[in-house]
Amino acid sequence: MFKNWFKRNTLSAHVQRVVALTADAEPDPERLWNELQGLCQAASQAAPTERDAALTSLAPAVAHSHPQVSGMVAIAGGALVGAGAPAALWAEPLRRRASAVLEAAGRFAASASARMGPPPEDDEDEEEWEDGALIVEERVVPPALVDDLARLDLPAVSAYRALELWTPPLLACLARSTEQRNAAAQDKALRDSVENLASYHGGMEMLWKLLGVLDQEPLLVLHPESGKGFVCRISGIGINFELHMLLMDVLCSPDYGLPGRRLAPNVSRVAWGRSVEEIEAGCIGNWNLYAWHAASLDLSRPAEVDDATWIWNEGTPADIPVFEGHRVVLLGTPPYERSWSVGRYFEGLVPQFTVERVLEPGEVASWLERLRAAAKSP
Repeated sequence: MFKNWFKRNTLSAHVQRVVALTADAEPDPERLWNELQGLCQAASQAAPTERDAALTSLAPAVAHSHPQVSGMVAIAGGALVGAGAPAALWAEPLRRRASAVLEAAGRFAASASARMGPPPEDDEDEEEWEDGALIVEERVVPPALVDDLARLDLPAVSAYRALELWTPPLLACLARSTEQRNAAAQDKALRDSVENLASYHGGMEMLWKLLGVLDQEPLLVLHPESGKGFVCRISGIGINFELHMLLMDVLCSPDYGLPGRRLAPNVSRVAWGRSVEEIEAGCIGNWNLYAWHAASLDLSRPAEVDDATWIWNEGTPADIPVFEGHRVVLLGTPPYERSWSVGRYFEGLVPQFTVERVLEPGEVASWLERLRAAAKSP
């Protein structure tokens, strides 16, 4: 009896039953959900080769035509990736199906937004959201409007309802696979759908940022006050809070000697993607980060520097303006002590920050001269 029970509850057995159920256009939702839950539980106990085989076998199920059915399968595959299966194995079939789901969801969001019109100017109270409510631009779509739009375009409404299922596995897989992330960023249909949805749905804003993550990007870092400069290269950095921390940890090391504090060991582990720990108020920034347009200003006197030239910690490296083929970061005195809590913006993303060359004093002076001239020109 126990032998039969074990065989019935192996990872491969759950996968086979999920594939069989999703061969039906309308699978029994309770049976499917139970099998997917069993699959997720079995994933943590399975051998690596079993998890890899399970992802490959699940690919037909994630192509199911109903976005909520395929979304549930997408979540299960994401659990396998979280348990250690290669993200690239799941990211490709996930990406192929997601493109159509996100395009359809965008149709609903655009229609609902247009029908609801702009929010009232005096709408300052936070709206209470009931379970199952559809939220567009942080507003509840009235149920009557949802029903009306469903009569016109049911696939679009179903796709929007399924977004909560699709966002986590997409984030998990694309963060863990540089190749698949770059493929997704170059997929115009998918990229356009994510960009469109980002203005309507909070989860899509994170996905949009992930598609903009830079890889093997040249970065020029100059500290005018000390006359030091560095030609660097960055990859896999999700947000500028993380960039600021890596600048501190690398450039303020004995190897490079930039004045300022380095990261505490536990904060450093998080910054480099070796830990997902969350540390309250774990970092105090060394500098204010400025774009190259601030080169003509005295960055040791921050009160006199327009914040239009700031590189905001809340932004991303892709926001940093380019000069002569390099994104440029100027390090200046902070206008006030700025601290922040430390955690991973994208849990699966592992950053890279390398110094390719330390600039000679004359090279730093030449860069600053060219930057100042360009900043002063109309």
